[in-house]
Amino acid sequence: MNKIENYLMESGYGAFLSPEDLFEIPLERFQNKSSSEINENGDFYFIIQGALDVFYPDKDGKNHLLTRVYPQDYQLGGIPKYFKKKYHNLNDYVASFSKESILYGINKDKVETLLKTPEFLEFTFEKFFNYSSHVVQENYFKSIFTLEEYLAYILYNHSTDNKYTVRSYSLFANLLKCDRTNLYRALSSLQEQGVVRKEGKTIQVICEEKLRYIFEEKL
Repeated sequence: MNKIENYLMESGYGAFLSPEDLFEIPLERFQNKSSSEINENGDFYFIIQGALDVFYPDKDGKNHLLTRVYPQDYQLGGIPKYFKKKYHNLNDYVASFSKESILYGINKDKVETLLKTPEFLEFTFEKFFNYSSHVVQENYFKSIFTLEEYLAYILYNHSTDNKYTVRSYSLFANLLKCDRTNLYRALSSLQEQGVVRKEGKTIQVICEEKLRYIFEEKL
């Protein structure tokens, strides 16, 4: 089973799509574009590898990092834009993909069919709303955890094969709503406890059980 087949099966989208319905999208087509620009042609896409940073512009035009979307979140890119057209009350966002990202789009003929399929829309919207609730939940965790606890929570829940890769520590600090000095201090504390190890832009989780213990009492 190849990566695309595996993704469709694990995400549940295999009930509606086959690998033949997808095509690889050059990363530069979407990089640092607003959702309006990305979806102006009705594009729907999956993140098969890498990650998407979603920036939310404020009224002054400054972008704030809202969340990072991973392949294992199984989100269909383009759905937020579809909501915007449908409900007219969702603000635009800016998409920035990690350089190792691999994106696959859905053929337009297939998209037209899917958007007329109630089961597909219900399945996709449920995933979108569940993920949105997850983002709200993580913002709540930021308010109850110390920075060290929240860092442990992020590393425990979002590592792949016990590894968490950052694009830059400045951007990672932005995501955690802290400065780099405090981020490095929290990371150093976790390293001293023997639960993680920093290797350049990769943070290796050494002991998942001890890492979870750091934050689980507040859950």
